[in-house]
Amino acid sequence: MTFSAFKKCTALFLAAVLLLALAGCGGTTEDVSTQTQVSTELNSATIRYNDLRLPYAKADSLDPFEAKSAMNRQLSTLMYDSLFTVGENFEAKPLLAKEYLTDGLTVTVSVNTGVRFTDGTPMSVSDILYSFDIAKESAVYKARLANIESASAAGENVLLFQLASPDPYAVACLDFPIIKTGTSAEDRERAAEAMENEQEDSPKSKSTDKVVPVGSGRYILQYEENEADPVLVAFNDRFKGFFPTMTTIQLVNVTDASALFYSLEIGNISFAFDDLSSGKYTRVNATISEYPMNNLVYLGMNQDDSALAIPAVRQAIEAAIDREDVLNVAFQGHAAVTHTPFNPLWTEASAYEGEWTKGEKTAQEILEEAGFDKINSYGVRNNGRISLNFTMIVPEDNNFKWMTAQQIAKKLKTLNIKVNITAMPSEQFLTEVELGHFDLYVGEVALSANMSMDAFFGGSGAMAHGIWARTAADAYYSFLAGEINFNAFMEAFKQDMPFVPLCFRKGIVASVKELQNTQNARYGDLYEDIEDWHF
Repeated sequence: MTFSAFKKCTALFLAAVLLLALAGCGGTTEDVSTQTQVSTELNSATIRYNDLRLPYAKADSLDPFEAKSAMNRQLSTLMYDSLFTVGENFEAKPLLAKEYLTDGLTVTVSVNTGVRFTDGTPMSVSDILYSFDIAKESAVYKARLANIESASAAGENVLLFQLASPDPYAVACLDFPIIKTGTSAEDRERAAEAMENEQEDSPKSKSTDKVVPVGSGRYILQYEENEADPVLVAFNDRFKGFFPTMTTIQLVNVTDASALFYSLEIGNISFAFDDLSSGKYTRVNATISEYPMNNLVYLGMNQDDSALAIPAVRQAIEAAIDREDVLNVAFQGHAAVTHTPFNPLWTEASAYEGEWTKGEKTAQEILEEAGFDKINSYGVRNNGRISLNFTMIVPEDNNFKWMTAQQIAKKLKTLNIKVNITAMPSEQFLTEVELGHFDLYVGEVALSANMSMDAFFGGSGAMAHGIWARTAADAYYSFLAGEINFNAFMEAFKQDMPFVPLCFRKGIVASVKELQNTQNARYGDLYEDIEDWHF
């Protein structure tokens, strides 16, 4: 029996003794209440002195390139290192890399020596190239590495990454996991098949479901004999050392992500993360802190519409929207307002000193100067030919976005701009956006750490539907090429207003109250300070 199991049995024994004592005293309803309270305290005591317990999805892979669930993807940062991590201002921070230089279309990265994988073998440049090729094809990393065409060795400890187009921030995308050559899922499957072919009469080789690539991260995944769920064990020989207070982490299977916080409240797990992608926030009895994300929520506008093809109309819509209202009412405060299409934490965006004149009065002035100074018998603003009457589509199963649409429509109504909201299932919503069957829509895109706008300006980008004017797009690529500065790009964006940036959504992290130092989770590493976590 393990020490953890012994403590659980002890707690259950004490609870049983307590129940017998209460029964002997002729327990009443009040006694039952006391019993529940004491049992909870015993449970808390068990948690307090147990190993850290983190959630994972057993039905999903723990391979960093194969995992589909948010739980398992987040755990990969504990098991694998990368060349760079992303800092709180979305700047690239060297991890296994020593230094780098971006020159035109080439990013040169020198790598630290002396790095070893968890099996003791040294890491080489060839392992990094092997990992890059896998990352380029994986669902998790493919989009962020799209502008990096190739990687090659330029010496024993030097790598060259070739870009398809200029991007001074491309190095922030080099945060893919580095694994040992030959340990990818495909290579493991191939090795298993070869073994079976060589030993036709032997039993079927062990499934690779419980095997993951070899990494060099903070913890090593291990399956203990007769235990259904794996544990993470601290890798003390990690590059530059790793000596956490919590040397062992028990992984606990959570079959339903929506039940994460319930599992936390009853003590099954010690820590949980919710990206709030469901569009709902439920209060939980735990220590809560916000988790900055890079998910831009925006208002899409279809320039196929005769009114929305006019820049002044798009500018007026942007000026009329009250972002603070959207933040507080629609997102219940779990977002950060933005006027630029970039995360306000990003160094370039945070330093921007552009003037933003907002409000109904400014919006009305913009419309009247553009000739939209008439109100028809239906109460709709027009210029004598074109009426400002739009349909806005929104996913019906996301309350945050539904409420955002409501707040925007309410504001535009004060300008005699009529907006009819049509809610629909998410799959249908995405199809309608892709087909361009909308005037307005509330959208969301997870930007990569380099703040790439390719999704909007790349022509075939996923969010480019309805954007035909190239003023902002051309300025953006000129900015990346170093031909204009950030302020010049933003001035072009304001004049063009291809879409309206609203806010960057946040998630939340929660931990049992006994667990300390869990409030510093940041984008790119949910477990930033896990070395200092303790009960």
